[in-house]
Amino acid sequence: MLRRCATLRNVDVKDFARTRLVTLNREKALNALNVPMVAQMAKAYIQEPHADPEAVYVLKGAGAKAFCAGGDVVTLVRDANAQREFFYNEYQLNYHILSMKQQQQVALWDGIVMGGGVGVSIHGKYRVASEKALFAMPETSIGLFPDVGGSWFLPRLPNKAIGLYLSLTGQRLKGADLKHAGLATHYVASSLIPQLEEALCNVQKPTEVAAILDDFVSKSPSPFFFYPTT
Repeated sequence: MLRRCATLRNVDVKDFARTRLVTLNREKALNALNVPMVAQMAKAYIQEPHADPEAVYVLKGAGAKAFCAGGDVVTLVRDANAQREFFYNEYQLNYHILSMKQQQQVALWDGIVMGGGVGVSIHGKYRVASEKALFAMPETSIGLFPDVGGSWFLPRLPNKAIGLYLSLTGQRLKGADLKHAGLATHYVASSLIPQLEEALCNVQKPTEVAAILDDFVSKSPSPFFFYPTT
Protein backbone atom coordinates (compact mmCIF):
# COMPACT_ATOMS: atom_id res chain seq x y z
CA MET A 1 0.00 0.00 0.00
CA LEU A 2 1.33 3.41 -0.97
CA ARG A 3 1.50 5.65 2.07
CA ARG A 4 3.14 8.82 0.86
CA CYS A 5 4.46 10.39 -2.30
CA ALA A 6 6.68 13.45 -2.27
CA THR A 7 8.81 15.22 -4.84
CA LEU A 8 11.86 16.97 -3.43
CA ARG A 9 12.95 18.86 -6.55
CA ASN A 10 15.03 16.20 -8.29
CA VAL A 11 14.48 13.37 -5.83
CA ASP A 12 11.14 11.55 -5.69
CA VAL A 13 10.18 9.67 -2.52
CA LYS A 14 7.33 7.17 -2.29
CA ASP A 15 6.52 5.33 0.92
CA PHE A 16 4.97 1.89 1.06
CA ALA A 17 4.13 -0.09 4.19
CA ARG A 18 7.66 -1.51 4.63
CA THR A 19 9.57 0.20 1.80
CA ARG A 20 10.73 3.66 0.74
CA LEU A 21 11.30 4.08 -2.99
CA VAL A 22 13.79 6.86 -3.76
CA THR A 23 14.17 7.95 -7.39
CA LEU A 24 16.95 10.21 -8.64
CA ASN A 25 15.04 12.35 -11.10
CA ARG A 26 17.30 14.38 -13.39
CA GLU A 27 16.83 12.23 -16.46
CA LYS A 28 18.17 14.77 -18.97
CA ALA A 29 21.37 15.07 -16.88
CA LEU A 30 21.64 11.27 -16.51
CA ASN A 31 20.51 11.74 -12.89
CA ALA A 32 23.81 13.44 -11.98
CA LEU A 33 23.93 14.55 -8.35
CA ASN A 34 24.05 18.20 -7.38
CA VAL A 35 24.02 19.97 -4.01
CA PRO A 36 20.21 20.11 -3.64
CA MET A 37 19.85 16.43 -4.54
CA VAL A 38 22.35 15.33 -1.91
CA ALA A 39 20.49 17.45 0.65
CA GLN A 40 17.20 15.92 -0.44
CA MET A 41 18.58 12.41 -0.12
CA ALA A 42 19.91 13.23 3.35
CA LYS A 43 16.41 14.35 4.27
CA ALA A 44 14.90 11.09 2.96
CA TYR A 45 17.49 8.91 4.68
CA ILE A 46 18.48 10.78 7.84
CA GLN A 47 16.31 13.74 8.85
CA GLU A 48 12.92 12.29 7.87
CA PRO A 49 13.32 8.52 7.46
CA HIS A 50 10.51 6.03 6.84
CA ALA A 51 8.18 5.58 9.82
CA ASP A 52 9.17 1.92 9.99
CA PRO A 53 12.68 1.71 11.50
CA GLU A 54 13.30 -1.52 9.55
CA ALA A 55 12.04 -0.22 6.21
CA VAL A 56 13.72 -1.31 2.99
CA TYR A 57 15.13 1.51 0.87
CA VAL A 58 14.99 1.00 -2.91
CA LEU A 59 17.14 3.45 -4.88
CA LYS A 60 16.83 3.88 -8.65
CA GLY A 61 17.36 6.42 -11.41
CA ALA A 62 14.70 7.92 -13.64
CA GLY A 63 14.62 7.03 -17.32
CA ALA A 64 16.15 4.24 -19.35
CA LYS A 65 19.78 5.40 -19.60
CA ALA A 66 21.24 5.96 -16.16
CA PHE A 67 21.05 5.10 -12.50
CA CYS A 68 23.34 8.05 -11.75
CA ALA A 69 26.23 9.32 -13.89
CA GLY A 70 28.05 10.88 -10.91
CA GLY A 71 28.35 14.37 -9.53
CA ASP A 72 27.39 17.46 -11.50
CA VAL A 73 30.98 18.36 -12.38
CA VAL A 74 30.16 21.57 -14.26
CA THR A 75 28.40 23.11 -11.26
CA LEU A 76 31.13 22.03 -8.87
CA VAL A 77 33.92 23.47 -11.00
CA ARG A 78 32.20 26.83 -11.22
CA ASP A 79 31.37 27.20 -7.52
CA ALA A 80 33.98 26.55 -4.81
CA ASN A 81 31.37 26.84 -2.06
CA ALA A 82 29.25 24.22 -3.80
CA GLN A 83 32.29 21.93 -3.96
CA ARG A 84 32.79 22.01 -0.21
CA GLU A 85 29.09 21.57 0.57
CA PHE A 86 28.62 18.81 -1.98
CA PHE A 87 31.56 16.63 -0.96
CA TYR A 88 31.03 17.04 2.77
CA ASN A 89 27.34 16.19 2.61
CA GLU A 90 27.80 13.44 0.04
CA TYR A 91 30.39 11.68 2.19
CA GLN A 92 28.13 11.95 5.23
CA LEU A 93 25.30 10.37 3.21
CA ASN A 94 27.58 7.60 1.92
CA TYR A 95 28.68 6.81 5.46
CA HIS A 96 25.10 6.74 6.69
CA ILE A 97 24.16 4.22 3.98
CA LEU A 98 27.18 2.10 4.89
CA SER A 99 26.36 2.14 8.59
CA MET A 100 22.59 1.55 8.44
CA LYS A 101 21.94 -1.29 10.87
CA GLN A 102 18.24 -2.04 10.69
CA GLN A 103 17.42 -0.89 7.16
CA GLN A 104 18.48 -2.54 3.91
CA GLN A 105 19.13 -0.61 0.71
CA VAL A 106 18.63 -2.15 -2.71
CA ALA A 107 20.14 -0.11 -5.57
CA LEU A 108 18.89 -0.87 -9.07
CA TRP A 109 21.79 -0.40 -11.49
CA ASP A 110 19.82 -0.44 -14.74
CA GLY A 111 22.06 1.94 -16.68
CA ILE A 112 25.09 4.17 -16.09
CA VAL A 113 26.46 4.14 -12.53
CA MET A 114 29.56 6.25 -12.02
CA GLY A 115 31.29 8.45 -9.44
CA GLY A 116 28.78 9.86 -6.99
CA GLY A 117 26.20 7.36 -8.21
CA VAL A 118 28.52 4.63 -7.01
CA GLY A 119 28.82 6.38 -3.64
CA VAL A 120 25.10 6.38 -2.85
CA SER A 121 24.72 2.72 -3.84
CA ILE A 122 27.90 0.68 -3.39
CA HIS A 123 27.79 1.04 0.40
CA GLY A 124 24.26 -0.37 0.64
CA LYS A 125 23.54 -4.02 1.32
CA TYR A 126 22.37 -4.96 -2.19
CA ARG A 127 23.31 -3.72 -5.67
CA VAL A 128 21.41 -5.19 -8.61
CA ALA A 129 23.06 -4.85 -12.04
CA SER A 130 21.34 -5.46 -15.37
CA GLU A 131 22.91 -5.93 -18.80
CA LYS A 132 22.49 -2.16 -19.25
CA ALA A 133 24.63 -1.34 -16.21
CA LEU A 134 27.85 0.55 -16.98
CA PHE A 135 30.18 1.13 -14.03
CA ALA A 136 33.26 3.36 -13.79
CA MET A 137 35.17 5.74 -11.55
CA PRO A 138 35.72 8.43 -14.25
CA GLU A 139 36.98 11.02 -11.76
CA THR A 140 40.43 9.48 -12.12
CA SER A 141 40.57 10.85 -15.67
CA ILE A 142 40.39 14.42 -14.37
CA GLY A 143 43.09 13.88 -11.75
CA LEU A 144 40.93 13.05 -8.75
CA PHE A 145 41.48 10.01 -6.54
CA PRO A 146 38.84 7.22 -6.71
CA ASP A 147 36.04 9.08 -4.95
CA VAL A 148 33.09 8.21 -2.68
CA GLY A 149 34.95 5.67 -0.57
CA GLY A 150 36.70 4.04 -3.52
CA SER A 151 39.86 3.53 -1.48
CA TRP A 152 37.71 1.50 0.96
CA PHE A 153 35.63 -0.74 -1.31
CA LEU A 154 37.97 -1.30 -4.27
CA PRO A 155 40.71 -3.06 -2.24
CA ARG A 156 37.99 -5.25 -0.70
CA LEU A 157 36.82 -6.78 -3.96
CA PRO A 158 37.37 -10.55 -4.16
CA ASN A 159 40.19 -9.92 -6.63
CA LYS A 160 42.25 -7.00 -5.32
CA ALA A 161 44.02 -6.60 -8.65
CA ILE A 162 40.72 -5.65 -10.30
CA GLY A 163 40.13 -2.96 -7.68
CA LEU A 164 43.60 -1.54 -8.26
CA TYR A 165 43.11 -1.65 -12.02
CA LEU A 166 39.78 0.18 -11.84
CA SER A 167 41.17 2.83 -9.50
CA LEU A 168 44.19 3.55 -11.71
CA THR A 169 42.48 3.49 -15.08
CA GLY A 170 38.82 4.40 -14.60
CA GLN A 171 38.09 1.39 -16.83
CA ARG A 172 34.42 0.59 -17.41
CA LEU A 173 32.74 -2.65 -16.44
CA LYS A 174 29.43 -3.73 -17.92
CA GLY A 175 26.51 -5.96 -17.06
CA ALA A 176 27.31 -9.33 -15.55
CA ASP A 177 30.97 -8.34 -15.04
CA LEU A 178 29.81 -6.21 -12.11
CA LYS A 179 28.51 -9.32 -10.38
CA HIS A 180 31.58 -11.36 -11.24
CA ALA A 181 33.85 -8.60 -9.86
CA GLY A 182 31.89 -8.35 -6.61
CA LEU A 183 30.67 -4.80 -7.22
CA ALA A 184 27.06 -5.92 -7.71
CA THR A 185 25.47 -8.46 -5.42
CA HIS A 186 22.96 -9.68 -8.03
CA TYR A 187 22.53 -9.74 -11.80
CA VAL A 188 18.96 -9.37 -13.14
CA ALA A 189 17.76 -8.87 -16.71
CA SER A 190 16.68 -5.30 -17.42
CA SER A 191 13.26 -6.49 -18.57
CA LEU A 192 12.61 -7.85 -15.06
CA ILE A 193 13.70 -4.76 -13.12
CA PRO A 194 10.17 -3.21 -13.00
CA GLN A 195 8.76 -6.46 -11.59
CA LEU A 196 11.58 -6.66 -9.07
CA GLU A 197 10.94 -3.07 -8.01
CA GLU A 198 7.24 -3.82 -7.50
CA ALA A 199 8.03 -6.91 -5.44
CA LEU A 200 10.45 -4.97 -3.24
CA CYS A 201 7.95 -2.16 -2.71
CA ASN A 202 5.38 -4.66 -1.46
CA VAL A 203 7.45 -6.71 0.98
CA GLN A 204 5.61 -7.77 4.11
CA LYS A 205 8.78 -8.45 6.06
CA PRO A 206 12.26 -6.98 5.46
CA THR A 207 13.65 -10.51 5.79
CA GLU A 208 11.96 -11.33 2.46
CA VAL A 209 14.37 -9.16 0.45
CA ALA A 210 17.12 -11.73 -0.06
CA ALA A 211 14.64 -14.36 -1.27
CA ILE A 212 12.96 -11.89 -3.64
CA LEU A 213 16.31 -10.98 -5.20
CA ASP A 214 17.21 -14.64 -5.59
CA ASP A 215 13.92 -15.25 -7.42
CA PHE A 216 14.84 -12.69 -10.08
CA VAL A 217 18.54 -13.36 -10.68
CA SER A 218 19.73 -14.58 -14.06
CA LYS A 219 20.71 -18.23 -13.82
CA SER A 220 23.26 -18.08 -16.64
CA PRO A 221 25.05 -14.71 -16.80
CA SER A 222 27.72 -14.23 -19.44
CA PRO A 223 31.33 -15.19 -18.53
CA PHE A 224 33.57 -12.65 -16.84
CA PHE A 225 35.26 -10.43 -19.44
CA PHE A 226 38.50 -10.33 -17.44
CA TYR A 227 38.71 -14.11 -17.39
CA PRO A 228 37.87 -15.40 -20.89
CA THR A 229 37.04 -19.09 -21.07
CA THR A 230 39.03 -19.67 -24.24
